[in-house]
Amino acid sequence: MLPYKSLIPGRLNKLPKEIGNLTQLKSLNLEFANLKSLPAFITKLTNLESINLSNNNLKTLPKTIDKLTNLKFLSINSNKSFNELPENLSKINNLEYLELSNNRSLKEIPDFISDLSQLKTLILSDNSLKALPENIGELSNLEVLDLGGNRLDKLPSTLQKLTKLKDLDLRFMFLGALPEEFAMLKNLQSLNISGNNLEKMPEFIYKLNNLATLDISLNEISHLPDCISNLSSLTMLQLSSNALNSLPESIGNLNQLQELL
Repeated sequence: MLPYKSLIPGRLNKLPKEIGNLTQLKSLNLEFANLKSLPAFITKLTNLESINLSNNNLKTLPKTIDKLTNLKFLSINSNKSFNELPENLSKINNLEYLELSNNRSLKEIPDFISDLSQLKTLILSDNSLKALPENIGELSNLEVLDLGGNRLDKLPSTLQKLTKLKDLDLRFMFLGALPEEFAMLKNLQSLNISGNNLEKMPEFIYKLNNLATLDISLNEISHLPDCISNLSSLTMLQLSSNALNSLPESIGNLNQLQELL
């Protein structure tokens, strides 16, 4: 995702304060830097557009993070102790990409997430989330949402308001059922609902005419109806590890299909 290699390819306990003098810096990759905290002088780098903090030992971010007003890309992936987002993060109005995946101490997403109005990509996979704020549906520019690997009790009904969404990943959430209101997500091009204990295909899927990739593997689905042919834009259909004994003849009408797995 980042077009550059890690700035710090070893193991550091802290960063030299002189990095705060690099005021023209736009991209900073601190992946695998063994950081336990992000020093406040990082927020002097007001021209930063991209920062990768993945695979460290961070618990949170500095409260002055909002000084990075030009930040568009923020990745905090695989910090096992990371458990809190500072409220001032909500003031970074230019943020377009936020990754908070594989942080097992992260148990909730605060309501102020909805203030990130320019957000296009939100990756929250493989955390310990049990709920999402209802106002997540106010992220009106969101195009990619990855919630896979969490154990949410339910999905917020407001997700149906994310009408610009193109990619939705709900893999291995063991939901049992999905809301039919998802039929409102007319721009979806990729949907992954594998590993959700589904016994039948959700009806809303047949209304998503722009779907190009659909993964329903590792469920308990025993029947595909003829209306699967409504998904005329499909190029990849993943059906493996279900309870299917046969496929409908109408599957032959999926003229764009390139992969059937």
